[in-house]
Amino acid sequence: MEITARQLFQENRQDEIWDHYCNFLELSIDEAMQIQHRLLEEQLDFLRESKLGRELLKGMTSNSIEEFRNKVPLTTYKDYAPYLLEKNEDVLPGDAYYWVHTSGRSGEYRHKWVPYTRRFWERAGRYVIASLIFGSASKKGEVILEPGDTVFFTLAPRPYMSGALMVDSVLHHFPFKFLPPPEIAEEMDYFERIEKGLQMSLTEGIDVFYGIASILLSIAKHFEEGTSDRKKNPGSLLMSPRALARLIKGMFISRKNKRGILPKDIWSPKVLAMGGMDCDIFRDKVIHYWGGNPIEGYASTEAGVTAVQTWNRAGNVLIPDQNFLEFIPFDEHLKSKEDPDYRPRTVTMDQLQEKEIYEIVITNFLGGPFVRYRIGDLVEVTAKDDPVIGVRLPHIKFYSRADDLIDLAGFTRLTELTLWRAIENSGISYNDWVVKKETDGETPFLNIYLDAVNHQNKEQVEEKIHRELAEIDSDYADVEKMLGLKPVKVTFLPEGAFQKYIQKKRDEGVDLARLKPYRMNPSSDTIEALLE
Repeated sequence: MEITARQLFQENRQDEIWDHYCNFLELSIDEAMQIQHRLLEEQLDFLRESKLGRELLKGMTSNSIEEFRNKVPLTTYKDYAPYLLEKNEDVLPGDAYYWVHTSGRSGEYRHKWVPYTRRFWERAGRYVIASLIFGSASKKGEVILEPGDTVFFTLAPRPYMSGALMVDSVLHHFPFKFLPPPEIAEEMDYFERIEKGLQMSLTEGIDVFYGIASILLSIAKHFEEGTSDRKKNPGSLLMSPRALARLIKGMFISRKNKRGILPKDIWSPKVLAMGGMDCDIFRDKVIHYWGGNPIEGYASTEAGVTAVQTWNRAGNVLIPDQNFLEFIPFDEHLKSKEDPDYRPRTVTMDQLQEKEIYEIVITNFLGGPFVRYRIGDLVEVTAKDDPVIGVRLPHIKFYSRADDLIDLAGFTRLTELTLWRAIENSGISYNDWVVKKETDGETPFLNIYLDAVNHQNKEQVEEKIHRELAEIDSDYADVEKMLGLKPVKVTFLPEGAFQKYIQKKRDEGVDLARLKPYRMNPSSDTIEALLE
């Protein structure tokens, strides 16, 4: 069991915390690749001792990295679902210490269950702590986090990854004080948890804020408008003189600036940790409301923590000892999307090129189950290193989902099939449609570009599709429950738009398979062509 910051504080060795959690920043790319190869060789030994591992390795008996990448096929969750959905631990390469889940693919299974070994769970928690250290630091080596620092936690509880890692594993590593305490929070629904957290934060303060960007902004807007969740006045949350003093201070600052109360008038967090896919879109808004520049990372349920931002808020630095990392170049990704039987080539960390886009592929270390696993994300390499702060590892940022899923406010991922079923069930008359995730200021929404039959009322069509989506997908329904959003918007296309689009592509000599536009997140050029 590795040393934790909790132990280092207890032993008065806090000066060792930076080196213990952040020393991976000192690695060269060659040193990182040596770690990648050593841990993959260890993992191959684990895999060969398990039923699941032997199935995935396809008879591979050596520890050759080259043979592994050439012989072992790429995988998706479908390859693991028969075992993991049943939590069959007998087939795993490592003992399951913790089972977590994430949202499953709409229409196939409700959740994707994932086992963490003890070592994998601890390692992932270690990099969450590193991220928080970076989020609070202004320079290399600075650690201002302290035992008892308060954390207002707004992400999903166990068994979601956010609860397993960002509560349990973080508390294993660091003596934070969560608001509300996890054992109380898990007994509450979402609104109760937020209200209790706000109540306790007015008294206790906020040192660390975990939150999806849309939640951070939703809470901020309630304060600006003089209300909290469920339209309650912030004054109703007052429980102590400390809370009253904090709110009076905020009211004074807001009146001085002739505006509503903002969170930054009340709290001065050391860290704003922001999750979700819309971090870049909402960053300026978060800074405006909360007063600090949020830190973000790149993580997933299957891979744990893959990359973290440092104190200069550049791209996310790749982590070499959580997973073996491979990357499918974008042109190869497109080929495999068009031909499911095509086997795309991959590159490794040391072969990444700046400003290029890749689909990420991971193989778990430390006894995890996933082998050459396609997470389903596209990432962009923002830099191969950062000489300004002396980091020699590649930096990435999230670019897009690689498949046909649309992530909405971090709550649900909608498939083409789900949307098609909702449109069909709505009873509206139409010829065809595409959908694109767009934003109105800071609010994400689904813009359904619809080739409708005859004149129809726009608001009624939007309401019908919204209600059908909520009926079909409970996670989609949570967007309205938690954020008060109805994210369906409809843009009517000229009648016959798709027929004209296809004819234009034929006239241009486009291949048959490329005549129709992608339904999910088509390009802006495609949208413009349809609108014409």
